[in-house]
Amino acid sequence: MGVNNPSVLTYFLYGKENYYLHNNYIELLAGTGIIGLLAYYSMYVYIAYNLIRYRNFHSNEYVMVLILFLSQIVMDMGMVSYESKSTYFYMMMFYLEVQLLRKGRKNEAQQVM
Repeated sequence: MGVNNPSVLTYFLYGKENYYLHNNYIELLAGTGIIGLLAYYSMYVYIAYNLIRYRNFHSNEYVMVLILFLSQIVMDMGMVSYESKSTYFYMMMFYLEVQLLRKGRKNEAQQVM
């Protein structure tokens, strides 16, 4: 099928309105299959892995990004977010935080040597 095709399918099945499946995981799974779901959520796995690897609970910035990241994952259960521009803005912010954490860890390692 493809992205956003479940709403097209429900339009043909139920009539005049487009319906969403109201769950980002299910919507992507129904539209793109397992490969599409894994491809989309691979960026979440990358961010989660690096947020855990370079964790810094003493940084308010890190804690804020971690809370936003976890809330994004939970909110995907109740809304379709792959169409929203804010999702990709947040993902960019999470990615930049990971890069800052990585750079900070690299600088700490160089100072120790």
